[in-house]
Amino acid sequence: MGRLANYVATAVRNLARNKLYSAINLAGLGIGCTAALLIGTFVRDELTYEHWLPDYERIYSVAAANPGRPTYGVVPSDVGLWLASDIPELEAVTRLFPAPAVLGDGDRRFNEVVTWADATVFDVFRFPVVAGQLAGALARPDGIVLTRKLALKYFGRPDPIGATLPVDGHPMTVTAVIEDLPSNTTLSVDVLAAAHAEFSPAALQDQTPLRTFGQKLWNSYTYVKLARGASIDAVRAAMPGLLDRHTPVPGPQPVSKVYVLMVRPIDDLHLSPGVPGGLARDLSGVYTIAAIGVLILFAACVNFVNLMTALGTRRAVEVGVRRTAGARRRDLIAQFIGEAILCVLAGAALALIAGSALLAPLNAFLLRRMSFYPLTEPTFLVGTLAAVGLLGVLAGLYPSVVLSAFRPATVFGTSATASGSSRVRAVLVVVQFAIMIGLLIASAVIYQQMRFGTRDALARLPDPIVIINTDCSEALENELKALSAVQGVACSLQIPQLGIGPSTSGRIGDGEAKPLAYTTVDVGFFELYGIELVAGRLFTDDRAGDFVPTDNVWSRPEAIVINERAARNYGFANPADAVGQLVTWNHVFALPATFTGPHDAQIIGVVHDFQVGSVRGQIPPAAFFVDRKLGNVMSVRLHTEDLPGALRAIDRAWATAGAPRPIQRKFFADDVATIYLKVARQAELLAIFAGVAVLIALLGLVGLVVFATSRRTKEIGIRKTLGATRLQIVRLLLWQFLQPVLIANVIAWPLAYYAMGRWLDGFARHVELGPWVFVAAGIGTLSLSLLTVLAHAYATAGTRPINALRHE
Repeated sequence: MGRLANYVATAVRNLARNKLYSAINLAGLGIGCTAALLIGTFVRDELTYEHWLPDYERIYSVAAANPGRPTYGVVPSDVGLWLASDIPELEAVTRLFPAPAVLGDGDRRFNEVVTWADATVFDVFRFPVVAGQLAGALARPDGIVLTRKLALKYFGRPDPIGATLPVDGHPMTVTAVIEDLPSNTTLSVDVLAAAHAEFSPAALQDQTPLRTFGQKLWNSYTYVKLARGASIDAVRAAMPGLLDRHTPVPGPQPVSKVYVLMVRPIDDLHLSPGVPGGLARDLSGVYTIAAIGVLILFAACVNFVNLMTALGTRRAVEVGVRRTAGARRRDLIAQFIGEAILCVLAGAALALIAGSALLAPLNAFLLRRMSFYPLTEPTFLVGTLAAVGLLGVLAGLYPSVVLSAFRPATVFGTSATASGSSRVRAVLVVVQFAIMIGLLIASAVIYQQMRFGTRDALARLPDPIVIINTDCSEALENELKALSAVQGVACSLQIPQLGIGPSTSGRIGDGEAKPLAYTTVDVGFFELYGIELVAGRLFTDDRAGDFVPTDNVWSRPEAIVINERAARNYGFANPADAVGQLVTWNHVFALPATFTGPHDAQIIGVVHDFQVGSVRGQIPPAAFFVDRKLGNVMSVRLHTEDLPGALRAIDRAWATAGAPRPIQRKFFADDVATIYLKVARQAELLAIFAGVAVLIALLGLVGLVVFATSRRTKEIGIRKTLGATRLQIVRLLLWQFLQPVLIANVIAWPLAYYAMGRWLDGFARHVELGPWVFVAAGIGTLSLSLLTVLAHAYATAGTRPINALRHE
C-alpha cells in the first residue's frame, strides 16, 4: 500500500510539474472518452431494439413476398387467424391494423393513428402498465388503451380508467393506460383499440374471407410469440402448407410457389434493409459509427503516447536516480502504467461529466430517448473499470517501456535515449492525422450524397407543394382551385415520389410477364410535380377513356402512363415505341380492396424516371392510372409570394368544404427531408466527430510543438547568433511538423476512397467521388496544422539569443 501511495504521489507531482502537457493529455483523453461514451450509447441503443419487451427473443413478425420481390411487413388479415388455428408451436398470435382516426369531440378533436388490435395483443406484447389491467383490456368491443402521453393529452391525468373517448364519433371506453414506448422500438403505438369493434378496419377485412392470396389488401402487421421450448424452424417449415391449405388456386403450381410467408425476430426489424424490410440484419451503419468511436479513442491514445514519450527526456534524470538507487525495470514500468491508468481514469471521469451534460442535446438531435446504464449497474461498473484498465495499459505500455529503458550511465547530460521514441512519435502523428483526414473526407462525401438525393427529388419544384391527407372530394378541390394562391391541385392514392406500394405483373402480347409497381394519380398530377413527359401524352379531362369506370367494366382498354424503367423492361429502347402497346394486367380499383380481373391497358404515355423514395433504392418499373375513388392524398401547388397567407386560405377552404376532421397538411419538401433524415443525421454526426478528431489532433500537435521547440531552444539561439532570420527558423520548424501531415494525406486518400466507394455502392444513384473532396481535406488539414505550428514557431523564433543560450 505504501508503494502504491508513493506511485500516486509521484504521478500527481509529475502532472503538476508539467501543467501544459497534463492539461493537453487530460483534455485529449476527456474529449476522446466523451465521444466514445456517446457513440457507445448510440450503438447499444441501435443493437437493443425491442429488448425492453419481456420475452422479446420469442416474438416474431410475419412477412410476405413474391419470390424475387421486396419483402413486405404486412400480410392479409386472414394469415393471423390461420397461424393461431394451425400451428401449435405458437403461444400467441396478434394482429395490428394502424389507421388514421379523429379522437375527441367538440373543440378538442385531434388526428391520431389508432392501432386496432386483437384482444391477444397483450399476450404477445407485455407493455408496462400505468393504470388498469392489460388482461381483458381489449376483450370488450368498445375497449381502448392509451399511452401515458395520450392520457395526459385528452384527460389531463395518467389514470382515466372508465372514461369515454370518441373515435371517429364512436364512444370508446378507456380500459388501461400503458407507458410511452421507448425510442428504440419499431412499434409505433399511441392508441390501441379493440379490433373486433364492428366499424374497425380489422372487422371490415375479416368480413371478407380471403380466397386468393394476392387478391386481398395486405394491411395487417401480424406478430407471433413462440411457445417456450418450441423451435422456430418448425414454424417456418409449416408456412408453405399453411398457405396451400387455406388459399387453393387453380393452376399447375401451389400458392406456396407464388407467395412466401416468413417470420423474422422482432429485434431484427430495425436493422433489416429495405422498406418495409428485408431478412438479413444490416449492421454496416452501426459498425461505421462504432469504428469512428474506436478511431477517435485511438487518436486520443496516440496523443497520450506521444506526449508521454516526448516528456521522457525530462524524466531521464529521475529514472537514472531511481535505477541507481536499485529500482528494477518492472517497478518503473508498473509506476508509469499506473500513471497512465490514473490519467485515463481522470479522462473517464471528465467523460462521464461531459457525456451526462451532452446526452440530452444528442437525444434531441437524434429524436431518441437514450440513457446511460445506471452507475450502480454491475455491468456498467465492471465494463467501465475494465475499459479504463485496458485503455490505461495500452496507452501507457509503450511509454513505460521506453522510459524504464533509460540507462543510468547515459541519462545524465544527454538526450540520445529519446532518438528511438521520436521516430515512433512521428509514426503515431502520421496515423493520427490520417484518421482526421479520413473522417473529414467521409463527412464531406455523406453530406454530398444527402444533398444529391434531396436536390434530385426537388429539382423540378421551384414552388412549394402542400400535401393534404384527405379523401379527394370534388367540393374541396373546387374550393382550393378557386384560391388565388393556388397554382394547381391533383389527387392521388399516395405520393409516388415517396414510395409506390402495390405491385403486379403485366405482359405485352405473348411476351414474358414483367413486374409493375402501380398507383393511381389524377389529371394534372405529373404537370403539378414537374415530371417530364418523354413520349406520348398525359391524362386529360376531355377523354372519358382515361378514367377507370365506376362499375369496373371496360368497354375499351384502360389508359395507363408508364415510366422509362418500365418501357426498358418491356424491351423498348425508344420510349416512343411503347406508346400504343397493350399490357394485360390486373390491379386494385376500389376501397375496401377489390381486385380487377385480367384486362387490357393501353400505354398512352411515358414519363421520365423520377426518384422514388431514397436514392438508396432502385427506381421501380411503374404504371399510373386514374381512379378518383382511390384518391386519399391531395397535392396543392402554391405561389411563393405569401406562404402564411396561402396556408390560412387552405385552412379556410377546408372548413368551407365541410371536412369531417381537423386538417392534416405538410410540405412535400419536408417529406423528402424525412426520407433522408437518417443519412442527414449520419452526415451531421460524422461532421461533429470529425471535428472532435481534428481538435484532438491539434491538441497533440500543440503539445509536440511546444516540446520540440523547447528542446531546440539552444539550437535556435546559436542559429540566430550566426545570422539566421526569424523566417528561416520558422521555416525549419514548420517543415519538421508538416512532413507527417503530408504523409498522412498519402495514406488516408486511398483508404478513404475505398471505404466511401463501398458506402456509395449502397445507393442506386449516387455522387461521384471527385478529387476535390480529397484535395480540400488535405488543404484544410495542412492549413490548420500550419496555423497551429506557425503561432508557436513564430514566437519561439523571436526570442533573444542570450535567453536561448542560457536555457537550462
